[in-house]
Amino acid sequence: MPSIIPGARTPVVSAPQLGRPSATLGTPADTADTSTLINELNAKWPQIQKNGLSKAEGAWLVQLANHQNASEPVWAAIVAKLETSRPTAAAAPHITAVRETLKARISGASGFTPTGPTTPTTPGGALDPAASGGSQVGVHGIDYDRKRPASNYTVNFDAANATFNRGANKATKTEDLFTTLVPNPAGGAPMAVPTHYEPGKEIKLIAYDNAWGTNQKDIARFLAPGEVMIAVKHHKPKHAVLGGAGKEEVKLDATHIELAVGVMTTNADGKKEAGAITLNNPQNYEQGLFGEADYPMIFLKMKFPPGISGADKQAYMDNIRTWLTIANTFTNFPGDYNGGDPLGTRSVSQVKTMGDKLIQAMTGDPAQQAEAMAWLTSADNKVYCAELAHVALNLGISYPLNKSNLGARFDAVKTALESKEFLAKNGNQHAKLVDLTLAPESLKPMQEKLGVTATEPTAAQPFGDGLATRPFTMPNLIEEFVASMATRDLGRTLTPDEAKGLAAAQTELFKGSRPGIVEAAGLNQMPSTDPRRVGIEALLDGIQGVLAQPFTEYAQFRAAIDPLLAKAGEVAGPRPNGAGAFFPPHGWLLHALNKAETKGGLIGMEIVGHGLHASHLNEKPAP
Repeated sequence: MPSIIPGARTPVVSAPQLGRPSATLGTPADTADTSTLINELNAKWPQIQKNGLSKAEGAWLVQLANHQNASEPVWAAIVAKLETSRPTAAAAPHITAVRETLKARISGASGFTPTGPTTPTTPGGALDPAASGGSQVGVHGIDYDRKRPASNYTVNFDAANATFNRGANKATKTEDLFTTLVPNPAGGAPMAVPTHYEPGKEIKLIAYDNAWGTNQKDIARFLAPGEVMIAVKHHKPKHAVLGGAGKEEVKLDATHIELAVGVMTTNADGKKEAGAITLNNPQNYEQGLFGEADYPMIFLKMKFPPGISGADKQAYMDNIRTWLTIANTFTNFPGDYNGGDPLGTRSVSQVKTMGDKLIQAMTGDPAQQAEAMAWLTSADNKVYCAELAHVALNLGISYPLNKSNLGARFDAVKTALESKEFLAKNGNQHAKLVDLTLAPESLKPMQEKLGVTATEPTAAQPFGDGLATRPFTMPNLIEEFVASMATRDLGRTLTPDEAKGLAAAQTELFKGSRPGIVEAAGLNQMPSTDPRRVGIEALLDGIQGVLAQPFTEYAQFRAAIDPLLAKAGEVAGPRPNGAGAFFPPHGWLLHALNKAETKGGLIGMEIVGHGLHASHLNEKPAP
């Protein structure tokens, strides 16, 4: 049907049965951006609801939905209001139609229906997000809290068991692929520990295949254009049984982080459609795709804190995506990423310092660029894969790319983002597909938005408050490993024989893991006589001694081991340059599983789905 709003773009909603918009509510300005439209809706809503939502007021909502700068956040805000509205009898059926049309427009049958580029909220007209240039504000309207769709696949267990060489431990249900088998102290069947999924929650399978290139249609069902998710690459399906893999077991067999980015790509018919790529450190990893069949991943989404509106979620996501691309281009992957690389960004101020260096590398004159790159390539400031995610999230929420924060550098940054010429320095051929976005002038650092005081690290507190997510220390890693590798909390008092067998099994597991702990903590790079190494090794001896004791009660075990873990924090805390602080790949998974300390962190993590190669999956029959 034709739009009832003169001069409007092709309408999102058309409901002529509602008539003309209520004049008393006014007309949104043509230049109103997403935030302004949502604020106007919130301000007018008491008036709209006062006497029951009439046809004229419903028509005003249609006008708002059809505004040239309205996109998913605006439509989602209208739907949220209409879900609790009290329309008049005459307006009710038409209001229902408006609501359902907007809901379908937002989510579609698969969770997100790509609508192509939307009109930017700054002058300049619409821009093709796959084009080589173009700086935009709020190019994607995405409901980040939307319910993700159901999986279209089941596991092909014959193929999966063959690829992962599971032998006698063949998987017969999906959970088996994401479970750690801990040897039973009594010699029976191993204990199954759900280390890579949330018990009681559906495991959603997501298909990937490098042969599809950027046309990752199944990933695109869960990852909208412009959205960023963290993909934890791991070997758990192959390393099912605990015992002997050393450092990989300490890290839950998670050995890489990819940043999955939703993009608009071109299909075989030459048409634009939603797809996905990855950004990685090192840049050329898998040439920006998702990896081999024997190296699956777990996709994690960001959980924004209460108090952040839908429009601000979009702006922060845009800022994260842009900073991610900049950081990926100018940071360097360290040679030693198993404990020898310091975590230099342990506070908001340190994150912003890195941001300034990245901008200098992108926009400075040759001398300034050389100075910035010398800093970025120094041993203390190199960035490994999982740290790239840490840097991008923290810059994205702490350092809006707008004039308020950039000052005199704003025009140079704007030009760089529009031209994308700096991406010639990025070894990922698909990086040019990522939309690069300036932040709206209204966007403030999230710490300021939430009234959070950003603090600096101290001897007692290794990480400053206000970071996106909490990094880790060596004692954090040891505690999580001890807690997950085998539990003594079996729900009952153990018999002496059971306690003796369990103690022996845990001791052997811990002894086998110690070389990995030593490497993860960087101790192998210290002389054996170094007081720090001597102290930490003594603590490891103490922990091993506690594990060897045949406690029959779990409370006894914790009472003995907790003081040692606390002491480890004092002895092994991060040093001034960040050595001894980590953000390992499995750290992101620990946050999503709520197994990691979150004090001071602003962004939560949540599992969206488990990526398995298409060759390990069977399509579900069409309903």
